[in-house]
Amino acid sequence: MRLESESEKISKGFWKIARTEDLNPDIQKKYQRDEILGASPEKLVVLLYDGAIRNVEDARKKREEKDPFEFTQHLTKAEAIVAELTGSLKVELLGEAGPNLLRLYDFVYGELIEAQRDKSDARLEGVVKILKQMRATWLETLERSKEESVDGVGAESSEQAPVRRPSFSLEA
Repeated sequence: MRLESESEKISKGFWKIARTEDLNPDIQKKYQRDEILGASPEKLVVLLYDGAIRNVEDARKKREEKDPFEFTQHLTKAEAIVAELTGSLKVELLGEAGPNLLRLYDFVYGELIEAQRDKSDARLEGVVKILKQMRATWLETLERSKEESVDGVGAESSEQAPVRRPSFSLEA
């Protein structure tokens, strides 16, 4: 039987403590507030996606539990987040992608409204899939953008690698 090293014990303890859902609600709110206030605009978009996904998933649970008040509360929060993502979209900077992304946000928002009206789990499941894909695409775009800007930084050549702009960003 293998004994855990001291560092393994500490690491396990740290990760158990680091899970915000295990913290008392006041500490959890402070942690979330600090994370938001210290986040870059790019990270804020990820946090918005996370919040929208979490609220839709929570709404699905509340629908199953037959709690109409909490169901509506979570969907209303998800709608507000999608509205914020839509409002912060800089369509003019995105070329062809801008109007397409705007239509996708409008579709997601409409699905949330319809799901709230008809209590459709299928609509909510579809919204979660779309939001998760959009989040993954955003992270991919950021990673590509970082790689391309690192490749272009400090290059002595007159041709630097083009820097891709993220699909959308929050206004300052």
